[in-house]
Amino acid sequence: MGHKDRKFMATYRIGEVANMLGMHPQTIRYYDKAGIVLPGQKNHRNERLYASYDVYMIMIRKQYQNMGFSVEETEKIFNEDDMNDLAGSLGSKIAENEKELLRKQYCLEGMKQLKELVESIPLFYKKCFYRVRPPRWHHLHLQEDILENSSNGTLARKIGMEAMPLCRHTLGIRQLDIATQEHPLSTYCDLTLEQKYAEFFGFDQISTAFFVESQPCIYTIFKVDSYDSVKWSYLDYVEEFLQFNRLELSGDVQLITIANIFEETEGNKERYRYFEAWIPFRHQVQ
Repeated sequence: MGHKDRKFMATYRIGEVANMLGMHPQTIRYYDKAGIVLPGQKNHRNERLYASYDVYMIMIRKQYQNMGFSVEETEKIFNEDDMNDLAGSLGSKIAENEKELLRKQYCLEGMKQLKELVESIPLFYKKCFYRVRPPRWHHLHLQEDILENSSNGTLARKIGMEAMPLCRHTLGIRQLDIATQEHPLSTYCDLTLEQKYAEFFGFDQISTAFFVESQPCIYTIFKVDSYDSVKWSYLDYVEEFLQFNRLELSGDVQLITIANIFEETEGNKERYRYFEAWIPFRHQVQ
């Protein structure tokens, strides 16, 4: 065999190849079965031997794996694709990776938003501020503590879980209940996403999703015992603020879950749920 063919000389046992590449031997056996490496001979112990070219092919396989190609796709590239096929495959993977990168970027944005929100609890806790509630896409999740069990409800939950922490549980206390009941509580819960996130994950394409415009609100943060129902009475200080400033409700109250947090009270650890509250208002008619 000539000097130029030395790369095809099978002289390395599978353990040696695994050590040189920092891989598990079983992975190399998998590549062997897939036809990515083709050991050319066996030694006196009947062990399969690999050449330096096989090591090259394993490393190239890793290259395609890093780009998102499966073993089957890589085998097709190695054995069937021409230049145009390869360029097309790379273009498709680039698009897939760009979408996955954007998904991770959005997830990171959601994590930062949640961190900022948790850190803002002491500032906004049981205090009232004027803020504009951002527009969001909604889909019903719970009605009177019963899951919305249609195919669209299931799809909304599937997309919502994929989009967390950007997707938020948003409870509602109906304006009519506040006006007519003695101790109104939240009777429904929507899954909600801001516009750009809803478009990216396809939440806005669910036929039963609906868009809620931005609205001036009184904003506050409050907490409830972990398993307690969310009642309007938890926001009695907001009601006093509305009355003092000659304001009145102009829509359902939206309560967006922040987090479940343990707090120590009198030597005991208790669990609480913290919520953002968005209370839409208008000035009373004189």
